[in-house]
Amino acid sequence: MVLSRPRGYTPGMTDLPQKLSLNALRVLLVMLAAPETARYALELTVTCEIGVGSIYATLGGLEDQGLVTSRMEEIDPVTKGRPTRRYYRKGSGRKVHSFKGGMKSPAARRAGC
Repeated sequence: MVLSRPRGYTPGMTDLPQKLSLNALRVLLVMLAAPETARYALELTVTCEIGVGSIYATLGGLEDQGLVTSRMEEIDPVTKGRPTRRYYRKGSGRKVHSFKGGMKSPAARRAGC
């Protein structure tokens, strides 16, 4: 018995989570476009056109999957006159590199971020 590959299969996509939301795809595409750039949530809401209420859930889910990492900036909020920010960047795990190989999938093209 020969098993066929699912429709839309791209080599290297075996480590992808089963489902990624459109918001998650948008964030990942932005992260992969500039892998060394750390971004904060409000910046991502504008860049990816994601609502403020959805961005933290999206980033938290991506972080749980190892696709995104985060760190808090080290500033004195009183001196800067604003709260500290949490910066996000692409994860260094294998999942991100596997996803990058599959960016030409129809779902990734529809994300259009």
